[in-house]
Amino acid sequence: MNFRPWLAKFARFDPAVLVLTLSLVAVGIVLIQSASIPSERPLAEIQSRFFVYGCIGMVVVALVPYSRWIQLGPAAYIGLLLLLIGVATVGTTVNGSRRWLMLGFFQFQPSEPMKTGLILMLAACFKRGDPLKRVRDWLPLLALALVPFFLVARQPDLGTALMYVPIALAVLFVGGLPLRAIVAMAVTGAGIAWAAFRFLLHPYQRERVISTFFRENLADYEQAREGFQLLQSLRAIEGGGVSGQGFRLGLVTQSGTMPHAYNDFIFATIAEEHGFVGAGLLLLGVLLLVLACYRVGFVCRDPAGRIICTGVGTLIAAQALVNAGVAIGMVPTTGIALPFLSSGGSALVSMMMAVGLVLSVSVHQIIPLNRPSVERGRPSS
Repeated sequence: MNFRPWLAKFARFDPAVLVLTLSLVAVGIVLIQSASIPSERPLAEIQSRFFVYGCIGMVVVALVPYSRWIQLGPAAYIGLLLLLIGVATVGTTVNGSRRWLMLGFFQFQPSEPMKTGLILMLAACFKRGDPLKRVRDWLPLLALALVPFFLVARQPDLGTALMYVPIALAVLFVGGLPLRAIVAMAVTGAGIAWAAFRFLLHPYQRERVISTFFRENLADYEQAREGFQLLQSLRAIEGGGVSGQGFRLGLVTQSGTMPHAYNDFIFATIAEEHGFVGAGLLLLGVLLLVLACYRVGFVCRDPAGRIICTGVGTLIAAQALVNAGVAIGMVPTTGIALPFLSSGGSALVSMMMAVGLVLSVSVHQIIPLNRPSVERGRPSS
């Protein structure tokens, strides 16, 4: 068997994307071990196992031409929508949220791979590279994100649901969406957010918003409810200072008083044990990975390949911003993982396979002939 073609593909993997991804996951496993109290010690071992699964999935996705994954995009999108509907009917409920399907001994969260499914679906729609000039050109594409948004928001999992929106907006912007349409959507989105806060959010979700932005006006018993997680997170971050308290020496983290220190609030764990310096370096690593994904898309002249890289880079950036924003009290408390660093098998494998799509673009770039570019509607040179 001739392995040279496969080795040649490996050699074309974008080194920055590959190294940064593997490094962040490796650091994440160490952090999960540090953030886990004795009863949670197996979490790092479980994350290591999913790291192996994620590496296999990432390599397989990268070695297959991304054009084939785009062809499967509509089927994957529809299949994942059906799974989300299945979650609403027969899903497993944990902590009051119905987000998972039980597959034997494994819990599967369809909302995580749906992020990648949405990116592939949008890339399939942009395969022809037609610019967006009229409302009827871009409104159906935005609707592709809103359908899973509402299904996931009803679980309820508002944090994950919100991730579909920046993906769609970034793709539409790269696809040539006019500035007036972006402004119109921003104004409309603000109005919808206000209406949702008043009439659609669950009481505990409204309390989280209030406890984030008006916590100084809350009584102690009110802060002890939905504001408790944020209060512990802020104490941990403040205790970390500049250089941190040391590995597995964080007082708040090791006491077990900060819920989900290994997952939703792992940024607070990083800040407490490794300080401003450690947290800043990790966020810098995430930023460099985002820029590396954008760079692969920038040098790719195929509209569909550029869409994939834009979508994946935006997904990583949005999740990191929301996770860190929750920990420091700039965003209402919601369950969203810090990419590659938080505990969670479905999230890790899905994100690594999404990175595999970027690597596939770096390996199998297609240069279209006599096709318009999607970059702001200008013809390709």
